[in-house]
Amino acid sequence: MKKKSFVVIGIDSFGIAITEELVKLGCNVTAVDFVKEKLNPVIDIVNYSAYGDVTSESVLKDLGLPHADHAIISLENFEDAILTTLMLHDLGVPQITVKVESEYQERIAYKVGASFAIFPNQITGKRIARKLISSNILDYYMVDEEVGVYELKVNGTKYVGKTLIELDLRNKYNVNIVTIKRDDQSFIPKGVDTLKHGDIILVIGKHDKIGRFEETLSE
Repeated sequence: MKKKSFVVIGIDSFGIAITEELVKLGCNVTAVDFVKEKLNPVIDIVNYSAYGDVTSESVLKDLGLPHADHAIISLENFEDAILTTLMLHDLGVPQITVKVESEYQERIAYKVGASFAIFPNQITGKRIARKLISSNILDYYMVDEEVGVYELKVNGTKYVGKTLIELDLRNKYNVNIVTIKRDDQSFIPKGVDTLKHGDIILVIGKHDKIGRFEETLSE
């Protein structure tokens, strides 16, 4: 499975938290900021780091940022964040996440090309990072450092039409499906219940085990 490439623009406390978690999750990460010294907390863990005027289209091109799969913008100045979002969108970056502080900023971010707008006071960097690495992960709740509850979407066909008994996920991946949401209705599944394409499942288990299981949901 090809590693996703992320660029984190703006290495404040929120940018640091997301960068650290993306690195832990095995992603290719580039860290960028206006100020060289602000890169110090992450410079030894990322694949690449750079500093410069990220509101300049030529700088963004020179840094190779348009080739990233996903850009995360965590700049303190919202005008800078919007300019950077607009340029990355025009340069063809597939997904762009922008840190915002109000609903008004959220609306502007979406208007200029953001894929996602996030409120850092409402959700942790760790939780966001886990959601961003895969289209299968809809949400994530941390029980402790080892165990989490994940809301996942069945995007592939590997498990479609098979009963939970046949799938035997507890023995294969050491994870448990606790609820299935289908057509806006949620239910606690029995062993004879089957999965369908598009189902949203609530899964509990260790983070690494769920990570391996989640990768198969697009197959």
